[in-house]
Amino acid sequence: MGNSDSKLVFKEGIFKLSQPRAIPSDDVYWTGFWKLPESAEDVFSLFTINDVRRTRDNSLANLETLLTVIISRLVSLRHLPAFPDPDLAPAKEALNCVRVLTRVLPFVYEAENLDSWEDKTFWQRRRKHSKSKQQGTPEVLFDGSNSNDVEEKEVEVLDETVEYTRPLGEELIDTLIDLLFYVGFTLPPVERSKNKVTYAIWQNGTLQYNGSTWRVPYDHVVTKNPKQVHVSYCLQFLLVLILYPIPDAGHDPAPKNYFRHFLGRLHRTQDFEFLVEGMLRTLNQPLQATSSYLPGSQSSLPWAPEMLMLFWEALQCNKRFRSFIIDSERANEFAILVLFYALEFKTDQAKQGVVRMCVFILQTLSTEPAFGKHLNQSFTTQQSLPTSAKVPDFSGTYADYLIIVMFPIDRGKYNTDCLVDTLLDHQQQG
Repeated sequence: MGNSDSKLVFKEGIFKLSQPRAIPSDDVYWTGFWKLPESAEDVFSLFTINDVRRTRDNSLANLETLLTVIISRLVSLRHLPAFPDPDLAPAKEALNCVRVLTRVLPFVYEAENLDSWEDKTFWQRRRKHSKSKQQGTPEVLFDGSNSNDVEEKEVEVLDETVEYTRPLGEELIDTLIDLLFYVGFTLPPVERSKNKVTYAIWQNGTLQYNGSTWRVPYDHVVTKNPKQVHVSYCLQFLLVLILYPIPDAGHDPAPKNYFRHFLGRLHRTQDFEFLVEGMLRTLNQPLQATSSYLPGSQSSLPWAPEMLMLFWEALQCNKRFRSFIIDSERANEFAILVLFYALEFKTDQAKQGVVRMCVFILQTLSTEPAFGKHLNQSFTTQQSLPTSAKVPDFSGTYADYLIIVMFPIDRGKYNTDCLVDTLLDHQQQG
């Protein structure tokens, strides 16, 4: 949508959407939603929040048709052999479909009175009318002539049948998952690749992000890195999948969250090493400031709280991972990092939940006797910590350091008494 005329056409189409008159699903009007916009900014600036709500409240039938045709177009593009050819099946059209859905769907779920409509539209099987040609004899209408004089001829008649297809929401989710791993669209092109959809889940993902090599000093002061935003969204989406409680509609057995289930089933050492290295790469970022020649050039990555949450969930649902952390003596390193973030966010009212989560992580680790034994090792690397985390003239063990630093934190607010008592017990047993 490079010129003002095309933007005007798109905006006029949006106004038409909210009119009471229902627009047929086969009207060429709908193609403008995936052909006209040139960027995400076009969709979100021209298709305003008020436009979406007006359509939802004044013309629900048009909103339903919009969702149906947009999802159908997206599914169709994914299955076209030429996709994402810029001439035959442009990637721009798929992106515009996703952009329109991203703009509209939050306001569908915003209206509580649309619960039944949303269930019917997205999660019930759809009827699809199909017609097939068959040979048959036409019906003869007598007009007073002798029936023997009527010549019977075989003609083609249309036999209409009704088929049931998958729910619209199911089609959308499956298509979006495929497009996340689509060669030439979201994955780099591969020569002589037979399959365009390649589920490369553990390769080059969120945990591979290296903030120290993908950024310039002081970039957090000057600009927002789009790669960082992308990594944040990916990690948040992963956490939603792991933490989401499957609604129980009275079924027996109770439904299971298989994302969380399979996170708990991980057992290979290389998988644990991959997780740990990715987590430490993120959490260690602000501590690298002590080794930088440019003071303040390194800051906490925006998704550090989410990475702490992923670490805590992995500890809770995978006993093998918890044992790996402690047996590989990584527990002390994580304990210091968790404590650093508790101190970092202690005075930030918006991050009080993160401070509380840090306390819970340390409590989870402290339930393991082996963790207490590791804490009784001498802590000789305090100089590598930022100034805010250093204890003046400190000389002692990891347990000594944790107790000294944890004690000033508001014990009533974060319920750290149990943790301090456990650390003291471990120290005495060592």
